[in-house]
Amino acid sequence: MKLGLVVTRDELAALAAELVPVRIVLREHPYGAVSFGRALELELVENQGIRVRGDARIALSVAGLTMQVGVRAWQILLRPSVAGAVPALAFDPVLEHLDLERVPGFLDGRIVEGVNEALAGGKKTLAWRFAEKLAALRPLPPKVSPRGTFRFVAASASVVVTEAELRLEADFRPELALERRPAAPAPPREPPRAAPSPPGSPSSRSARV
Repeated sequence: MKLGLVVTRDELAALAAELVPVRIVLREHPYGAVSFGRALELELVENQGIRVRGDARIALSVAGLTMQVGVRAWQILLRPSVAGAVPALAFDPVLEHLDLERVPGFLDGRIVEGVNEALAGGKKTLAWRFAEKLAALRPLPPKVSPRGTFRFVAASASVVVTEAELRLEADFRPELALERRPAAPAPPREPPRAAPSPPGSPSSRSARV
């Protein structure tokens, strides 16, 4: 059974608006945090992913002092893929552009590296585990006998990005598990009866005395 999901550009833009603002902590020098503001523009790049642009603010701690860094613009490309033993739709964020204001050259590159590392660490959170959701066990209707459960297991999936939409296609196979009825107990066995003694045997004579 094949299932398809189509998400238009407008729907993706509404989703991106819910994901921001987001704050990323820089855990290596220069220490600080990057706050990505609202997404100002969203573009679907065919066969590549979803490009998002917006504004941001950066607060750095340098030599014990907190320094506010202005950001003219930021641009991130979300590359979709399907991966995992139980397929999930994941987005790999890549920082394409970060335009900083009044930042010394020796800090500029470090800030970009720190943001990229933080984005890579958050990749797992940008995932939709659709196969896991659909694979939830469901009981068979009460009128079905024997009782059991069924679920849909994703055998394969793929994702495609065009200039107008994101399209996810998955191939599911049904999986049925029936309850085994216990075997009926065997009837109790009667103890063997003693064979009658033949006439003239000692036991037969003793019975007549």
